[in-house]
Amino acid sequence: MRKYNVRLCNAAETLLIDKKIADKFIPVMFKALKEKNVEIRADQNSKAIFADVNDVTDEDYYTEYNDYIMAVKVVDGIDEAIEHINKYNTKNILRRLLQTITNIRKSS
Repeated sequence: MRKYNVRLCNAAETLLIDKKIADKFIPVMFKALKEKNVEIRADQNSKAIFADVNDVTDEDYYTEYNDYIMAVKVVDGIDEAIEHINKYNTKNILRRLLQTITNIRKSS
């Protein structure tokens, strides 16, 4: 797994995981993140699968950390992911994320 420069706008700070893949994806992803010394702040659904992480707060989803910290949430499909993005977005990336989601929907 490649780590990016956290001071640049190419770092991911929130990871949304579809509940359909959470059971298999979270253990693999969280292990890889921990190996790179990324602090994981996760919701209760994530923690039920991989307990050795910190609790996420509502404020974490608004935060651009500029550090090796990632907020994680399990979502129930693309609509919940879009709602989350619309609520917590940072304006500088919203257009790119919504365009990506739109492209995914069109190709499904």
